[in-house]
Amino acid sequence: MEEVPLFYGIRDSNIPPYAMWDRETFPKAISVALANYLGDNGIPLNYVATDGRCSCNVEQITTSEVYGSSGTTFTKLRFDFDSIYGPHLDLASGVPESDLVVTDPTKGTSRRLDILASVVPDASTRDLEPSRMGPEMTVRTNMLKNCALSMASSFMNERESALEMLRYATGDIDVSDWESVSGSAGKMVEAIDRLESSYPGCQRPMLLQCMWRTEADGPVMDEDAMDIFVWSDFAFSRLFLESTRRPSDGGPTRPLRCAVRLFSIMLSILEGDHPDLDRIIMDTRYGIAGNREFMVNGKQSNRVMSCDRLVRPVLGTSEIRFLATEGFEGMIAPERRLDTCMYYAARSIRG
Repeated sequence: MEEVPLFYGIRDSNIPPYAMWDRETFPKAISVALANYLGDNGIPLNYVATDGRCSCNVEQITTSEVYGSSGTTFTKLRFDFDSIYGPHLDLASGVPESDLVVTDPTKGTSRRLDILASVVPDASTRDLEPSRMGPEMTVRTNMLKNCALSMASSFMNERESALEMLRYATGDIDVSDWESVSGSAGKMVEAIDRLESSYPGCQRPMLLQCMWRTEADGPVMDEDAMDIFVWSDFAFSRLFLESTRRPSDGGPTRPLRCAVRLFSIMLSILEGDHPDLDRIIMDTRYGIAGNREFMVNGKQSNRVMSCDRLVRPVLGTSEIRFLATEGFEGMIAPERRLDTCMYYAARSIRG
């Protein structure tokens, strides 16, 4: 039987090697392979984190720090995809799967991460100069739940102080009724701001974002091709918390709904209620359709992620071959779709 190509550094997993190449898992597996490759070559990852003023900055973090695996080679770690993170089951019910749970068997420790694959430029920035380009980021409900779980667990050591700040925004509120909650939504955002500014040391890596750059109007990768950005849970929350400050007509918006959901989950967990996360999500729909929480375009993400490596990713196209063992390109050969074939035919004719 022909051997299936393996992703860099992934040798122990909950899914077999051939399954990592399907459309759903490939973006996650290649993101992990890239993080492992950079880590083995002593290249730090970009870390988007907040300071004591709730401002996001791009710092550096090692792959081992993200995994909590200092001193353990990556091939000795276990990488479980689409798995429940056990410690979160003690906090709430309705805990969603995480894109990745990394376990260090030598230390008996584990970390969880969500994974997002993003291309630069997006449609809103493809006509701008390279330093102003950014990726579109679409966030689903499970990612918001995981952010709230991560933050609530981080504040357990500061539980009394955190509860005092959060309770500042509470009152006789029916969280399922927007008319009831709308007058307190601003206070909820202020309470989260106070928490994050008071305890910046509590933030944790939450999101592993694989970013790649292409030409403005096509699929061909730039010579400076790929990189990794890691987002802390605090920095991730700023994507929607900052958007709540935009003028509105008083009705519910996606960023405000995200803030209410984050606040409600954290408060309930810290009060020891072991909440049903699915119930909180159902109670706070506020008539907003769709299954996404929010989206930011490349102009918005660029303001947070701006750095040299967003313009010139650290991994060149010549190194892509190292992210998996020989023959991997056969596993990801594109389908012979009519639009794809016509695109390349027209492109070759027109130069």
